[in-house]
Amino acid sequence: MRLVTLAIAQAFDFATFSVMVREYGFHAEANPIVQSLFVSLGTPAVVIAKIALVTLITALAVAAAVRGGEGRWALIGGMPLALGIAAGLIGGITNAAVILPH
Repeated sequence: MRLVTLAIAQAFDFATFSVMVREYGFHAEANPIVQSLFVSLGTPAVVIAKIALVTLITALAVAAAVRGGEGRWALIGGMPLALGIAAGLIGGITNAAVILPH
């Protein structure tokens, strides 16, 4: 369920990013890394980065689970997962705040 939440949070961020950039331009993106990636390589690069992020975090979570998920493995598997979910939700919410009328 945690990995599904991660994927949904990142998809939410990407969906709101796409609408925001279409409506307000790339300058509306607050994350300078994503903004630069989009300007340099376009939407496909942002999609690939999102997929790579979810894949890496999933691999860390699976590796941690295989090793028992305790001690340092709890941190290795849990922290990136929590940060990935939080980043996706915060990104999506801030993008939605730009999109929605005031």
